[in-house]
Amino acid sequence: MKKYTYPDPSLEVHGVPNFEQRKTLKRLTDDVMKKVPSLNVLGQRSPGVRIIFKTNSKAVNFTIEMEDVSVDIGSGLFQRLSSHVLVGDHGKARFSALVSSYDYNSNIAKGTLEKDDTLENVMLWLPTCSVIKNITVEIEEDGVIESPDPYKYTGVVYYGSSITEGVNLSSSANTYSAIISERLSCDYYNLGFPSNAKGEPEIAEYIANISDISVFVYDYDHNAPSLEHLEKTHEPFFKIIREKHPLLPIIMITRPNIENTPDYMERRDIVKKTYENARAHGDENVWFIDGSTFFDKEERYLCMLDRTHPNDLGNYKMAQKIMPIVKEALIKAQGEKK
Repeated sequence: MKKYTYPDPSLEVHGVPNFEQRKTLKRLTDDVMKKVPSLNVLGQRSPGVRIIFKTNSKAVNFTIEMEDVSVDIGSGLFQRLSSHVLVGDHGKARFSALVSSYDYNSNIAKGTLEKDDTLENVMLWLPTCSVIKNITVEIEEDGVIESPDPYKYTGVVYYGSSITEGVNLSSSANTYSAIISERLSCDYYNLGFPSNAKGEPEIAEYIANISDISVFVYDYDHNAPSLEHLEKTHEPFFKIIREKHPLLPIIMITRPNIENTPDYMERRDIVKKTYENARAHGDENVWFIDGSTFFDKEERYLCMLDRTHPNDLGNYKMAQKIMPIVKEALIKAQGEKK
């Protein structure tokens, strides 16, 4: 078998902002994590990060080594140790292999992809809640690795809470942002930070400097510790990014878990006010999505894991509602016709 070890250039990395300059799997730079110490560990996680390449090898072995593996409420070891492998064209890829560990005392996940000798895209979605130490890919001696097919769209950035990051799901490929990415063939960045996305200006500055940003989606309302904090930070966060990108499509979303949120309506109105103020000043590149519309009135509980975090079904339904807006924003950003 021929072995390729990250950061071998044959293994394209997607989902890390400005990766070509930084060459690291960390979502945040060391400088930003120093400015916002609460993100020191979370900024090193890799939700939404994909290793993508094209190969005709009929067998592909994967090994992922994590720095450490720990459990969290609702986020079990399977999610932290496991990766899905999708094969095929963007928008038509199939779930073809699982990279995991059946020893929960281990921090090493392994798996083998078996397919025919068609030269096609192979996408390894890294574990959501772990810090990655090493990645190895092995193919047959007579196999080849080539650059994958490009995404149709690039640079969709999602910023928000643990819901955005995708904790408590079975796979990082099942977050609403990942589902939208595959359906629309759009590359993206997942900047969800459990309990610690609080609209910090340093993070807004970081997002504003992502080189290929084409659409920005933010929904950190869940992490704002109070109404006062949300009101103090939400519009300023928007303005920092708008100043750097006057025409950037920006989508504002409110939380989906309304049942245990007495102040949901007030929070929603704060977010909506940012949107309405932008529109009142002639900004035609903003959208507002009310999170209470994501799930049907009947059997909403089927979409939630713990009354806070949407499960796999919940993320699927979120993608159903958010995707048309993201598509509209992408079309507008690239000047295409619907």
